[in-house]
Amino acid sequence: MIQTGQRGSLWTGLALRDGSLLVAGLNGQMLRSSDGSAWTALASGVDRSITDLAQGRDGSVIGVGLAGTIVESSDGVSFKANSRRDRASLTAVLATAQGPLSFSKDGVVRSDSSDGR
Repeated sequence: MIQTGQRGSLWTGLALRDGSLLVAGLNGQMLRSSDGSAWTALASGVDRSITDLAQGRDGSVIGVGLAGTIVESSDGVSFKANSRRDRASLTAVLATAQGPLSFSKDGVVRSDSSDGR
């Protein structure tokens, strides 16, 4: 087992195009590593669990989670947090050419914090 120096479940991970690793999970915890051994905690801006991460063609990163959590980053280091108005818990996300698609108990939804669906 690799120790990250943090406590709590990690539910998702992503190998970024630059070779770095990004993991996230319980209570908005987010960690990044350039070698898989040393981990740095990142500020996700949320305290709700992050359930999935995806990287877009442009290198941007999006994460989704419980209570409508959406975190976005242009560099995979600094994140901006939003929530869907309907607070629908999001379980997975795909980065597509038309923008992120998220999944919830209601099916596929756009990862748009302002659409409220």
